[in-house]
Amino acid sequence: SADITILKFLEPWLAKRRITFLSVDIDAFKTSEAPGCSQSWPQGLSLRDLYKVFETLKARLDIRALGIYEVYPPLDVADMTSKLAAQIAYQFLIE
Repeated sequence: SADITILKFLEPWLAKRRITFLSVDIDAFKTSEAPGCSQSWPQGLSLRDLYKVFETLKARLDIRALGIYEVYPPLDVADMTSKLAAQIAYQFLIE
């Protein structure tokens, strides 16, 4: 699954705890979860995939800031993409 692929790719970088700025590009998500961005993909990430990766990143890195990019409200359907961005921000803040 996508979360395992991402974590395998990041494994060498995650070996050492370091101060990190985390950037989440909404374009990486599935169109069904993030219609309000300029370039979403039918086969993109799901929020569940991100949460699994996020959990590992938060445990292994000293994340000091989070940026969420590419939300484009004029394309958003029922504020789905804005809500996705809010859920990501909330997940970052709760721990």
